[in-house]
Order: sequence, then C-alpha cells, then structure tokens
Amino acid sequence: MRKNQKQYYKQLRQNRLDNGLCGRCGKNPIVTGLVVCETCQFKKRANRDRQISNGKCQDCGVASLATKTRCINCKIKVDQGWKKRKAIVYNAYGGFNCSCCGETEEAFLSIDHINNDGAEQRRNGQRGASIYPWLIKHGFPSGYQILCHNCQWGKRTYGICPHQQQKIQAEAFIYPF
Repeated sequence: MRKNQKQYYKQLRQNRLDNGLCGRCGKNPIVTGLVVCETCQFKKRANRDRQISNGKCQDCGVASLATKTRCINCKIKVDQGWKKRKAIVYNAYGGFNCSCCGETEEAFLSIDHINNDGAEQRRNGQRGASIYPWLIKHGFPSGYQILCHNCQWGKRTYGICPHQQQKIQAEAFIYPF
C-alpha cells in the first residue's frame, strides 16, 4: 500500500470515528469504548477464532507457534507496542521507580490506584496492560502512581504500605505532641 493510500484510509477512519460511526465500515454507530460497531466486532472475533482454530496467527494468518495464537513476528510487534505504551505511562507518572520505597527494577513495578478504586475500573473491562492505552487516551489522569508489588500488597493488606507506616511512627516518636 502506498503512503498516500495509508494516509487516506487513516483520515477516513478518523473522520468516521469523529462522527460516531464505525471506523471499519462507516455505517453503524460504534460500541462504547471501541472503535467499531457490533457487526464488525462480531466479524473480527469470528475471523480471529477461525484463524486460531486452524492453527494460524490471529493477526496475519501465518502458521502460529505451537499452542499459541500469534506467529513470532506478530508476537514481537505486540510486545514492542506494549512495552512502548508502558514506558510512556511510567514516565508520565514519575519514571520506573516505586513512589514509596524507590524500587527501580521494572519487573517489580506496576500501576497503583491511589484511592483503591481499581475494582470499579476492572469491572468496566480495564484489565492488565489495557490500562496503558486508556491512561494515554485520557491524558494521564491523577489518581494513579507507580508502586512496586511489595508496596502495593502492603497497601492492600494493611491499608498503608509498611514503609509509610514506619515513617509515621518515626515522626510520631520524634514529635510526640
């Protein structure tokens, strides 16, 4: 596909979305939270399921890895996109370090809902890595922070991270009145 054609179809899709129509067919209104109508979403799922059941990649139709739904090339593309969005989000919320204890190992870090209202968001379909595009789309709203898994678990279990509890106790000891 030539560059002009790509730009044309990208603009066409954006015009359809701006008018509240399906980005794919342009005929029906979009489903809330998606960029396609119910009909196109159903067709996309049916095609994906057919590809997977035939042992092919759900994205490109090439033979997929054993017991996997994507070929190696598509898996790499998806992983790179996920890592890019994760880096954008983490940098917007202060970088790859825990806002409580300062942990910097990327594998130990995750997004935390400051007000502990993540269950509501998960009920609305935001699970796992799907939060990254949502945060980007909504301009990095307040109410989120980067915490390591230990600090998140302490906050969840005790209502406050043990690091913060120690700071409070130390301050109370220094300033008893």
